Amino acid sequence: MEETNPLVQIMSEIVEERPDLALPVTLKSVFPALPNNVDLNIPEGYTFSPEHGIKIATAHAIEPVYGFVIIPTALIKANENDQQPMVLLYFWDDKRQQWERHKTLVDYQTLTSTRDITKINKIMQIVVDEQQRAPLARYFADFWKANDRLQVLPIIVQKQRCGWYGTNEFYPFLIKNEESNVKANNKTLIYAIGEAVKSLPKGNMAAAKQVIEELQSNPVFAVCLAGCLASVVVPLIPGKLDENIGIDVAGKTSSGKTTIEKLSVDLVYGLGDLLKLSWAKLKEAGIWNMARVINNLPFILDDTHRMKEQHAGIPHDLINGQEGPKSIQTEDGWEGRDPNSSQYEGTAFFNGEIPTSRMAPKDSAGIYGRIFIIEHPPFPKETTGSEVESLKKRGLDNAGHFAKPWIEHLVKLGADKIYQQVEQLNNIFDCTEKDALYGRLATKAQVLIFCLREFNQLFGTKIDEDKMIELLKQSMDVQTENVNVADKQMALIVEKVFEQLAGRPFNEKDCILLNYDNGYPLSSRPDVCYCKESHLIIKGTTLEEILKEGNYVNAKAVCAQLQTAGYLEKSSATKLKYPPVEGLNSDQARIQGFKFLYKDFEKFIPKDEDDGTKND
Repeated sequence: MEETNPLVQIMSEIVEERPDLALPVTLKSVFPALPNNVDLNIPEGYTFSPEHGIKIATAHAIEPVYGFVIIPTALIKANENDQQPMVLLYFWDDKRQQWERHKTLVDYQTLTSTRDITKINKIMQIVVDEQQRAPLARYFADFWKANDRLQVLPIIVQKQRCGWYGTNEFYPFLIKNEESNVKANNKTLIYAIGEAVKSLPKGNMAAAKQVIEELQSNPVFAVCLAGCLASVVVPLIPGKLDENIGIDVAGKTSSGKTTIEKLSVDLVYGLGDLLKLSWAKLKEAGIWNMARVINNLPFILDDTHRMKEQHAGIPHDLINGQEGPKSIQTEDGWEGRDPNSSQYEGTAFFNGEIPTSRMAPKDSAGIYGRIFIIEHPPFPKETTGSEVESLKKRGLDNAGHFAKPWIEHLVKLGADKIYQQVEQLNNIFDCTEKDALYGRLATKAQVLIFCLREFNQLFGTKIDEDKMIELLKQSMDVQTENVNVADKQMALIVEKVFEQLAGRPFNEKDCILLNYDNGYPLSSRPDVCYCKESHLIIKGTTLEEILKEGNYVNAKAVCAQLQTAGYLEKSSATKLKYPPVEGLNSDQARIQGFKFLYKDFEKFIPKDEDDGTKND
């Protein structure tokens, strides 16, 4: 049988006669205000005092354990499946007369280990000296027993991503539990974002509105601000919008492209620097890791002209919300990516001297239907550099005033009403004689208009909606025209080549080689090579002849157009290999020309000619 502490026994006998002298048994009997509003048991034999901390009754005396009260207040899980949660500690600061959160999470094994307990000294909020190790470790062990192995503590799952959690919580601006930002690792982006938001908003809203007033007639600013607002709307309207919004501000150097995007993000969210990456020196994994964390917040990818070859597919994939089919790293190791889950939902911003479509030629046709390419000066010509710097500084000094009320407004509206209001804007864009690319952009434009209109009404601003619509329509017309013209050019090329290929047999390498002017069989080296369901190679001079038949006299301009639309990887002729046959060695099996992929031109092959060929 476990022996009762003699002092506790004596106190118990006294209490039977004088109940008013009873030792406090719960925190609430000592401290009226409690972290997380959870009353906990004081372990038997211990006393808590705001002024003197923790003491324990021994056989000989009441001895100090620690100079102020420290208590576990919550169990913090890294994710829902975490079986080894960390412990969140609070301590009473008697000078300030308030509970202070200890910024380092620890596991309970550390707290109950005489050797390891000094790990809580890490950031000097709590300092445990040599004499305090054993009694404090014993205290935490007794506390664990007295409080049902801490099962009574609230369990808080750390936020690993920004954005919506359910329908009325948006991290980090609208959260149910402030403790969800407590991190075991304070060097992560999610931790940095959570900490940054604690100092927001900056300055005052009136000054922020003054910046907006000065920019209210600027259509590029209107598009960027609406894009920032739309980032948190995108996940709310699946079915209406099943992919992300992209905005690419392109133009000459030092024209303010980055400034206009970052200024918009700072005014709304106050997080411009944390949500921005430059393509220079970036690895693909780093971009996707950041995208997964910021999730429903806007994402700025700076300096498109500095993209490298390995980056080419990222803009297209980012608008789709999913990385390519590869494994991703999680806290528990590596796992396959769920093809049905989005890794990013929001608005992706791009900017640079060259539009994204030209840096990703293989995806450019898809990009034209997904990203608004804004080739318009971010600021009027008369705006001086010092004026731009002033706007930038004032935006930063008065940042983050609009995020929380905007998100609260969306919660109040509800997803159904947002969907209905976006749907009501269908009549702004006449898509009856437009193609699918235009229609896809029109849906995204409706979301931008909804956001700007609601923002103006909510905050009493007067950002020019009509100018924004005009700029969006201009962008949409140019983009779809680029693709449509290239489609016509590609259709002409395929039609003319497949007229010559019709009925020709494939050789042993599954290719057809021919002289465009002299037909088949070959009278000289081939100037056309069609590899079955793979690709088509056309000699440069032959392509010029074909284009002239369609009254396209500037072959160089056409090739640039075809590259922009994604049909050509390079706009100038290069030496291209084709499978050699008898009479030709590998060095001779080359054509100075252009390569078109079958998957890109298949839709233009005349149906009555099917493959345009036959097998021997």
